[in-house]
Amino acid sequence: MSSATRACAALLLLAALALPPPRAAAASGSAVDPNGEQAEVTEWRARRIEALKSDEGWLTLAGLFWLKEGENRFGRDGGNDLVLENPRSPPIAAPSP
Repeated sequence: MSSATRACAALLLLAALALPPPRAAAASGSAVDPNGEQAEVTEWRARRIEALKSDEGWLTLAGLFWLKEGENRFGRDGGNDLVLENPRSPPIAAPSP
């Protein structure tokens, strides 16, 4: 996958995460309270942002590694260009197909 494709996929993922959650269709004849709807969406967004910024969230910085031109091997093994300390990381991460 090219870097442009990866960047596009990342932007699409972020856009999808920014959208409000889907709601079940309102029963026929019932009105939606706009104030209640707004409060619900605001509460959901606040919870989502907190989840993203938490220690286990997607926005947590796991490391700052400067990449060089070409291949950058990473994993737990000390011979990698980028050594990850997480015990769940593989010794050498396999490239994406």
